[in-house]
Amino acid sequence: MTQRRDYSRGRRPVGRQAPWMTTALAALCLLAPVGAARADSGDITEFAGVGIASAILTVPYAACKILYAGTGSVIGGFTWILSGGDTDAAQSVWEHSLYGTYVITPDHLRGLKPVRFSGRPRHRDDGNAP
Repeated sequence: MTQRRDYSRGRRPVGRQAPWMTTALAALCLLAPVGAARADSGDITEFAGVGIASAILTVPYAACKILYAGTGSVIGGFTWILSGGDTDAAQSVWEHSLYGTYVITPDHLRGLKPVRFSGRPRHRDDGNAP
């Protein structure tokens, strides 16, 4: 017979706290760049704050980007196989998924550099350009 736990005394099971912590972390991630973008670079505490914020934001961002890049590399491989070895078709998938920003830097938070989750294809000279 399974015993039921009494949570009526204010104790919560651990799994029920995770959605609140995830929501709080997401809100912090969304609000941190706004405050960091307004900061002057002259004060050492603001400089350190932007550096710490970029390090904290890089962790979830890089995890998502690496998952996206890994999935894109697999899909690009399938594209190459299913297209009969067409490297240009696979390369178009790989360029969008593998290129782009992997690490959030203070310049990204200040708005000096764009954050590109999906990569931009590199210009290839195909002979059709004027």
